[in-house]
Amino acid sequence: MITIATFDILPTDKFYPFLFPLPQDDLPFDENFDNMGFGSTYFVGNFGSALLIIIWLGLMYLLYPVFLFCGRNPKRTWCRRKAESMKNNLFWNGTILFIVEAYLDIMVCCLINIASIRNPIKTFGAAISIGLSILLIIGCLAVPVITAFYLRPKFGRLNDSDMKERFGSIYEMINLESSNSAIIWPIVFCIRRAIFAVAVVFTKNPVLQLMAFTYPTLAVVIILGYTHPLESQYANRVEMYDSVTVLLLSYCLFCFTEFVPDPNIRY
Repeated sequence: MITIATFDILPTDKFYPFLFPLPQDDLPFDENFDNMGFGSTYFVGNFGSALLIIIWLGLMYLLYPVFLFCGRNPKRTWCRRKAESMKNNLFWNGTILFIVEAYLDIMVCCLINIASIRNPIKTFGAAISIGLSILLIIGCLAVPVITAFYLRPKFGRLNDSDMKERFGSIYEMINLESSNSAIIWPIVFCIRRAIFAVAVVFTKNPVLQLMAFTYPTLAVVIILGYTHPLESQYANRVEMYDSVTVLLLSYCLFCFTEFVPDPNIRY
């Protein structure tokens, strides 16, 4: 899954070194990450073509106040229209959508960078990588917090157009006609990926990594069976089938780790 997410559709390794120079001594975080395509310890070196989306979003945030200021002039109505069209994407639907869609990849790349911070920071690319890592980690953690403490109390208003325009990308997959327990789904979606990212970056024990994957998956199965959070019964059944299949396969993987102490049985 991580390998697919980091697939580089553009030859960024040709022009990123000129835009974001990294230290000469930059090496992969470890051999396993190197085999999965994470050939650097810096966010810029690992995030691939998706970094261009972050650059584009950054430019939009810089241009938004310019269009807003120009739109105050009655003769420049196109600036006002442009500012209005940018507003909903930037605050916050478009930004949240990007974070949610790339959640696992963002978490892994940011945590690798944070776990490998070196002093002093030698290059512009290294400084940008650390800044982006901290900013995006805050964004990733903010999504479940916003969902739990802002959207859940306002569950009855989530169908309102103003809520959908600002936060709809968080809960677009859930059934708003059900009880407010359905809002747990996007929270679990984020927390499950965050736990797995922390485990694969900060622990080298395969058993602990599998546990960090298996137990949240089991929690997903329980929540699906109890709350039926998705928009249709078909979607709930497909998600349940996928989650149970992944759960059973993850149980099998334990047989190939130190969880089975005898190597003859393990292999």
